[in-house]
Amino acid sequence: MNNNLFVETLKLRQKMNILKAMKGEIMILRKFKPSEKTKKQLGLPDDFKYIVIYNPKTKKLFCDCMGYITHGYCKHTKYFEVIIKELKKIK
Repeated sequence: MNNNLFVETLKLRQKMNILKAMKGEIMILRKFKPSEKTKKQLGLPDDFKYIVIYNPKTKKLFCDCMGYITHGYCKHTKYFEVIIKELKKIK
């Protein structure tokens, strides 16, 4: 897949996730700015940000960064997993 098609796919996926969030199906937890190195390698636009999403029905976290797309986990989702575990301890 070439970079332009990849970037357009990510943008479309983010728009779909924003619509799902507006309907209350998922929650957008945070947007992360990719590093300059990653932006250059993937040809991402300057205003592009990764979105970390939480699905309350499945209780799973998702991210649209390359780490998550490739391996199924990333530092962004790991960050929120720790926070969610700490919140569960408080209850």
